[in-house]
Amino acid sequence: MRALVIEDDIHTVRLISELLAALRFDCVHTDNLVEAMSVLEQDAEIGLVTLDVFLPGLQGTKLLQFLHERFPHIKVLLVSAHVADLAADNDPLIAALPKLAKPFRQSDFREAIQALGLSSSTSRSGSAR
Repeated sequence: MRALVIEDDIHTVRLISELLAALRFDCVHTDNLVEAMSVLEQDAEIGLVTLDVFLPGLQGTKLLQFLHERFPHIKVLLVSAHVADLAADNDPLIAALPKLAKPFRQSDFREAIQALGLSSSTSRSGSAR
């Protein structure tokens, strides 16, 4: 299974990609939501998205709506330094998704992915850029 990491901090991208690779995910990443939409349209093997909702450009909530409407089978993990703000949001799409606060421990990340019920048999890592 492939995972799309949507994050603008390169250190967080590296960490999440390494953790996902250890869980045998094939990873791609992007730092903007427009490119993320394009990747999702072109790559049918993506089964997981990790998303920092607060990115430049389109609002992350727009991508969540896009995912909900077009790719309801894709699991989403929100990874943000602003989890408290997300928890207070009245948006039902955000409320329904698991959230992981940055900074996070590796064990917390693994538990969040496992709680989504995901596993993968590939381990190659790449980039959408």
